[in-house]
Parts: sequence; C-alpha cells; structure tokens
Amino acid sequence: MSNIDFNTNEKAPVGMFNYAYKWALIGSAAYVLKLYATWFYDDYHYNPQAGGLLGLFVDILLVIVTMYLCTSEFRKKEQEDYITFGKAFKVSYLTGILLSIILAIFIYVFHTYQVDFDQVMSEQTDMAVKMLKERGLTQEQINKQMNMAPKFTRTIEFSSIILVVYGLTIQALYALIVAAILKRNPPAI
Repeated sequence: MSNIDFNTNEKAPVGMFNYAYKWALIGSAAYVLKLYATWFYDDYHYNPQAGGLLGLFVDILLVIVTMYLCTSEFRKKEQEDYITFGKAFKVSYLTGILLSIILAIFIYVFHTYQVDFDQVMSEQTDMAVKMLKERGLTQEQINKQMNMAPKFTRTIEFSSIILVVYGLTIQALYALIVAAILKRNPPAI
C-alpha cells in the first residue's frame, strides 16, 4: 500500500471564472461610478450619449482594461506567468461576458427605478428628428424613418438584451486584442 499525504503545500488552482467574476464586478463598479458622475454633473439628467465620442472611448477602454487586468492577474497567479493565446482569450472573453451581463442588469434597474426611460427615449427621438431635419429631409420622410423601428425596440428590456448581445459579439474582438498582448509561451528547453 502506498502512503497518501493529504497535507501538501500545493494550492488548488482557482478557476478562471473566479478571476473573471471578480474583475467583471470591479469593471462594473467603475462603469457605475462613471455613469453616476455624469448623471450628477448634468443635474440628474440622464443622457446615454452625454460623453459623445470621448465617452464611448472611455467605455471601450474600461472594458479592455478590465479584461487586461483580469487576464494578467490570472496569468501571474495561476499560470506561472505563461499563458497560451487560447486560454488568454477564454479568460478575457469570460470577463467581458460577465461584465455585459452585470451591466445589463444594472442598466435595467437604473432605467426602471432611477430615470424615466420614456422621457429618455423621447429626448433621443427628438435628437434624431432634429438631425434628420438638418439633413434636409421632409416631415414625411422623417416620419417614415422614425416608424421603421418596431415599438418593442424602445423598451428597457430590449435595451438590456441588446447590451448582452453586443457584449457577446464586440467583446470577442476586445478579448482577441488582450489575448494577443498577454500571451506568453514558456521558454523551450
């Protein structure tokens, strides 16, 4: 019979889900702080396009940095500072998916209890009509453009689902970028 030693000093590997979940929560908290800062700065008036192109860039950067920090920590702590491209992609993409789901839930709650979603949609519609008028469209053409989208696309539920679908698609691209940056193969012996 062999002796089994249960008192080893080897640490059990922590799953990539734990790292992804941790960093998705951190990234979500940063996004929520950014959203509330812009909301407070604008006297409690919510405009999803408040930051313009710079705001969009900050949101994208926030996602990429969250994925990068998660994958980097996972590589250092669980992979002896080496990680394949495939595993780096998995960690990054899982982080992005969790981040999208958490933010979709937050946005749903935020639009339900914090802001008047119908007012936000009305303001967005008014901005779209103004842009179409500036392009020189007639009122009939504007009405036709505005009626092209079905009514359900102007709901909180649809906005939340779109955020998750967006997360499943575009964040795969971000995960590829992060994986390409962080992949490090062990030295050949």
